Amino acid sequence: MAALREAQLLTLKSAKNTGMAIAIDIGEANNIHPTNKQEVGRRLALLALTNTYGRTLECSGPLYERMG
Repeated sequence: MAALREAQLLTLKSAKNTGMAIAIDIGEANNIHPTNKQEVGRRLALLALTNTYGRTLECSGPLYERMG
């Protein structure tokens, strides 16, 4: 699962007009399809409102940049 999350992060950094809603904290760690779809939708809406519609909202936690 870590390799999948890393691939998603690399895509996020390289593709324009994309966003990533983290859902590992609202579902099962070994299932990439959480049952709490409403919270996933809320997080995606925050990304859209911020990145597409220019609203000033907290829509993401910190993203790892580098070590050392």
